[in-house]
Amino acid sequence: MNLLANFFDGKKILLPQNFNFAYDVVDLYAEKEPEQIALIWCNDKDEERKFTFKEISEKSKQAAAYLQSKGIQRGDKILLSLRRRYEYWIFVLALHRLGAVAIPCPSGLLKKDLIYRLQAVQPKVMIAFATQHFMKEIQEALASFPQVELVKISGQKEDYQAFSAEDLDLEKIKAQNQGRLPGGKDPMLAFFTSGTSSQPKLIHHDYNYPLAHIITAKCWLNNREGGIHFSLAESGWGKFSWGKIYGQWICGSAVFAYDMEHITPVNLIKKVEKYKITSFCATPTIYRYLLNLDLKKYNLSSFEWACTAGEYLGSDLYNSFYEKTGIQIHEAFGQTETTLLVGNFAGNPVKAASIGKASPIYDLIILDQKNQPCPVEKTGELCVKVNKDTLGISREGHRTEEFIYHTGDLVYCDKDDYIWFVSRKDDIIKSSGYRISPFEVEAVLQKHPAVKECAVTGEFDEKRGQIAKASVVLEDNYQACHEIELELFNFMRKETALYKVPRKIVFVDSLPRTSNGKIQRAKLR
Repeated sequence: MNLLANFFDGKKILLPQNFNFAYDVVDLYAEKEPEQIALIWCNDKDEERKFTFKEISEKSKQAAAYLQSKGIQRGDKILLSLRRRYEYWIFVLALHRLGAVAIPCPSGLLKKDLIYRLQAVQPKVMIAFATQHFMKEIQEALASFPQVELVKISGQKEDYQAFSAEDLDLEKIKAQNQGRLPGGKDPMLAFFTSGTSSQPKLIHHDYNYPLAHIITAKCWLNNREGGIHFSLAESGWGKFSWGKIYGQWICGSAVFAYDMEHITPVNLIKKVEKYKITSFCATPTIYRYLLNLDLKKYNLSSFEWACTAGEYLGSDLYNSFYEKTGIQIHEAFGQTETTLLVGNFAGNPVKAASIGKASPIYDLIILDQKNQPCPVEKTGELCVKVNKDTLGISREGHRTEEFIYHTGDLVYCDKDDYIWFVSRKDDIIKSSGYRISPFEVEAVLQKHPAVKECAVTGEFDEKRGQIAKASVVLEDNYQACHEIELELFNFMRKETALYKVPRKIVFVDSLPRTSNGKIQRAKLR
């Protein structure tokens, strides 16, 4: 079934009236192609589940009936912390059916992180699958919020089997929703941003949000009918919605979910081999780990397409992966507040280290410090011209008028319309009158054979305002010492402009990251 044609004509998104992903995509598949595989799930305990669209549809109706029995109504806010468990797909669709607002949270948060989110959201229910330690953090946090009911998911049948699919009273839901099922510009999802540079903030998306991810899935991830897409993102982050549900299912691709305890490169490549993954998306760090394996040992004949976002890729990593696999890594850019803004799209030549070209559904503009458009090759802030018909851009404060959305990210555009990422505005290091992009410095430092990973941040300095500090993780066969520090300083002096050379190098065992793999520069600062 070519469901994609219902929503995309190859150039623009076709917006149906009052779109609801649960009814207009999942239930339609359940009716027309009931046995088509929607989700393939496994974990580190050799457990495996495969779900057809019919099963996903029925189980999400069942979960909706269960939540309805608990008094969940349209507009209620529900926290979800379900890792990469298959229950996430079931419960988030259940909430879409009811019109409740789903708010995903990453697993493993500490008590203080949970309290921050509970205070910001004031949810009616929290649904969680957790280890013993995480459940302890949840229960301690919820002690201050007695009005919030906790639904613990154990992976057992009794979790929500008290209600069958037939128990979902759609007429009752329609009455509850004043005769109109939730959809269109009603609030559907809310995400906390990754908090890499400051405290996480809460942003909202409406029911039309999944349609904007057609470009994400079709044009960037190259998802297709009969394919199997594997994205590493955990359900607590916005990237999960980019690569594990909406655009993939609209395009007819199955989703592969690996609920791993820890990221282990050899396990990842074995999953690609075993489940015949066709397209894959992960941060550049993961590709760097994979390159340390002997990839010739694995049958990767099904593997067609590779993508990355969230960190700087760099031409060296791109070239190394291409040389070993024959597969190009397609870099892209977007934010939790948006869908895909820029990408190396299928059908376009890839420029290594460029984040690609503007998405066809957005009117992008690069503005200087005076909010004037930048000429070619001139660095400025990437912005989006938003109007009432723009899809996939969060409208905090229920904005309906035209406005300019500022990403806070610095880029430039070349003569071929390819866009190049420079830095977050907050991450730019201002030292002795120079403006230093940490990503430029990291790209050079990463070329040294001793450097496994690195992150460059600004540190206060009385004379220079700031200095560049490099936090470096060494390869296993190198030891942190004064000699290797001097070697890295000398290497940088030969490879880049003197003002870009870090004034301080510190060796660390690992870089602080979100569970989605992004470096938390705020912690390094």
